[in-house]
Amino acid sequence: DATKQFVDTLAKVQLGRHELPDDVVYLLLGGFLAFWIPPSYMEGIAAHFSSLGLDVRRAELHSEAGTQHNAYLLRGQIKSVARETGKQVVLIGHSKGAIDAAAAVALYEAQLTPLVRGIVGVQTPFGGSPIATDLWFSVLKRFGVVKLVMEKIFRGQEVLCFDLSHQGRREFL
Repeated sequence: DATKQFVDTLAKVQLGRHELPDDVVYLLLGGFLAFWIPPSYMEGIAAHFSSLGLDVRRAELHSEAGTQHNAYLLRGQIKSVARETGKQVVLIGHSKGAIDAAAAVALYEAQLTPLVRGIVGVQTPFGGSPIATDLWFSVLKRFGVVKLVMEKIFRGQEVLCFDLSHQGRREFL
């Protein structure tokens, strides 16, 4: 982006100033395998936002679960945070986290639209992930390897691979 607003905002950020609103709660959503990567890569973001005096929290989702499952869980968390604080929520999702965020708002639009100020997606495969697509439509799935890895090793849901595949994203959208 080369707009004057972007250049001005970038210069302020580089000087350590920010213009992030403090009248919202920032809810962070990690991507696939976020639970398994210690310390969570989202902790640095949370610490930085906190140092700026912003109210930031981690969403409690199962990063290896299917999109609809996490959308349902996120719906409850958004409602709880909004009720507790009286503030709107900004959802910041990395990769699959932003997919879950967008799905929650889409599936529960009437309930969440008044409570969500915005969604920020970072490195989000809204068009589908080539890896997930390859896994879902591969011989590995036919022989049950994908199910075994997702459910037994990661304690997640096999449907996650479909949710993140190109076809799964198209069907959801």
